[in-house]
Amino acid sequence: MSEGTHVDDDFSDHYDDSLGAARRAEVEAHLASCARCRAEYDRFREAVAQVGLLGRAAAPRGFDHRVADAIRTRSAGRFFGRRAFGDRVPFELLAALGLAALVAIYVLMTW
Repeated sequence: MSEGTHVDDDFSDHYDDSLGAARRAEVEAHLASCARCRAEYDRFREAVAQVGLLGRAAAPRGFDHRVADAIRTRSAGRFFGRRAFGDRVPFELLAALGLAALVAIYVLMTW
């Protein structure tokens, strides 16, 4: 391996078999010749294997509502709170409607 080239940056890609052929060969050659990096890669593989054994747990019933309530409470209603009409309708739409109303009034007054 050339100076400054770190195989540990490529552990994940090597494990996933997503390295290019040339880089994969470099990493494998380095791992074969460097006991420290090989031990580190073995620890990486073990950690990934252990994470893969973890099961998914279902969230408790009503969890999403409790989270939303906590956010609403802590943010004083800035998130998930009631919103005014202007917050629900985009400003651009309100501006376009106001401009159209002014043009209509002008046309009616000049007729």
